[in-house]
Amino acid sequence: MRYLMALVVMLVVVGVADAAPISVWYNDFSTLDGVSTIPPLGAPYLANGGVMADIGPDPNDTGYFTSVIEMNPGSGVNAGYSIHNEGQGWFTISLRWDADPSDPNWCPDPNFGEYADFWLRLISSAPDPNNPGQWLQAGAQNYAFSIVACDGWQAYTVDINDWNETDAGGPFDPNHVFAMVLDHVDWTTDFHPCSIGFDEIAFLTPECPRDLTGDDDVDLNDLADLLSEYGCDSATITPGFDSGGFETYSYGDLPGQNGFQDMSFDADPNDALVVIPPQVIDDPTGSGMGKVVEMDPPHEPDPNDYSGWSGYYRPLDAPVTTGLFSIAWDQYRPDGGDNVWISDDPVWDGWWAIEWDSSGAGSLSTYEWQEFIPLTFNTWQHIQYKYDLDNDIVVLIVDGVVKQVSYADPDGIEGLYTDITDTFVTGDGPIYIDNLIMGTLVDWECPIDYFSDGKTGLDDLAHLLGQYGCGAP
Repeated sequence: MRYLMALVVMLVVVGVADAAPISVWYNDFSTLDGVSTIPPLGAPYLANGGVMADIGPDPNDTGYFTSVIEMNPGSGVNAGYSIHNEGQGWFTISLRWDADPSDPNWCPDPNFGEYADFWLRLISSAPDPNNPGQWLQAGAQNYAFSIVACDGWQAYTVDINDWNETDAGGPFDPNHVFAMVLDHVDWTTDFHPCSIGFDEIAFLTPECPRDLTGDDDVDLNDLADLLSEYGCDSATITPGFDSGGFETYSYGDLPGQNGFQDMSFDADPNDALVVIPPQVIDDPTGSGMGKVVEMDPPHEPDPNDYSGWSGYYRPLDAPVTTGLFSIAWDQYRPDGGDNVWISDDPVWDGWWAIEWDSSGAGSLSTYEWQEFIPLTFNTWQHIQYKYDLDNDIVVLIVDGVVKQVSYADPDGIEGLYTDITDTFVTGDGPIYIDNLIMGTLVDWECPIDYFSDGKTGLDDLAHLLGQYGCGAP
């Protein structure tokens, strides 16, 4: 009874909200405040009711013609704006391409696939860890537009999730967007001289972000929808293999213990560098992880040479070819100067991924070279791959950041192969591995999970109740 009374009280106090969308940021560009251009694009000017800039006839001027829009003019890199409300929102923009005034009768012909191409890049920021209160430019999220030339202003409304590219230059944060870059892309001189323009940019978010049933209300129907998923926990796993944190393993070589095989390779047995197989050691990071596995390849003084790699393979008792499966582990890397290769078997004929050195960024892919997620160094991170083997889907989760791609894997999942290889990129740190678990999933995902913690529980319920009554007349 006490629970029911508390629920009634919560429903009464939240109040009623208007369901109209919120304008997060809007500019009709009646002034040039915060607008600049980068040569060879000409200086911005006001015309046609928006911002225009000219591209000259120089045949050497090809590529990106760039306009920069500061959302908070004069503030530099700052905290910015949240451009969606719990993943929901959209933006509007108007674009135009005008022909050379000296030859106004010529225009690209869309009947022959000739369009004017634009990229809108939303630029996000992140707190500067070395300067409290200051911000650094972080990742970008990009949208592509192909517009009809010589057709005046053309307005677009775009779902905030319909990006063509995300996490460019680092992880994109939609809660801190401080600037935009508009590029007209022209790799030939066929389209210029010309003039390009933009106008009427607005970001809008819905008033009822927790609307689960699509009626723009948050009411008992949404509550029932959430409660039907209550208790969903995508982290529930039936183990096929559990390392137990390697706590019962003997110090020294990992290969030969509990089914682990040595995949280390010595490329030059005659040199002085020795390839050491993965080792079970005490956690050297000061994080209290107990026993961990260290892999550290030999590092050549000559950056154009290498001596091999250190690695292991732990097969499952039998390959898993259907249903839902998960491989998860914790890892610590002091830098990203080495490549870490990951596969479900040593033959590399099925699923595989890589932590690519990428100039020290050490990003981790979902599958082969797809959907890279930047890693964080000098800290333990939790890595999980989820596989839907019936529908050819793999999901990578790195500390709550999720990416999803389709892939083909006719062999299913046979186990886990991992090695680390020295490269010419600066940084010769090892990789430490702990808490390796492989097993089938009881639940694939929780459809209602506001906090991306793999669960539908009390926190999600409270989150929904916080807007109960939104949209009600």
